[in-house]
Amino acid sequence: MYDKFSYKRENQDWIRQRLTQAKRPDLVEKLLGDQQKTSEKKVPNWLEGRRKR
Repeated sequence: MYDKFSYKRENQDWIRQRLTQAKRPDLVEKLLGDQQKTSEKKVPNWLEGRRKR
């Protein structure tokens, strides 16, 4: 089964607020996962090399 659901980014803050108001912050991690992991984007090696120049 799925470990993490995939929700639209624009709805994640709303979901997080509602779960916090419902006193269920434990479900935030289960449903949305770690926020930092989703915001990190992998940069291709060729693009990383060009940005360093």
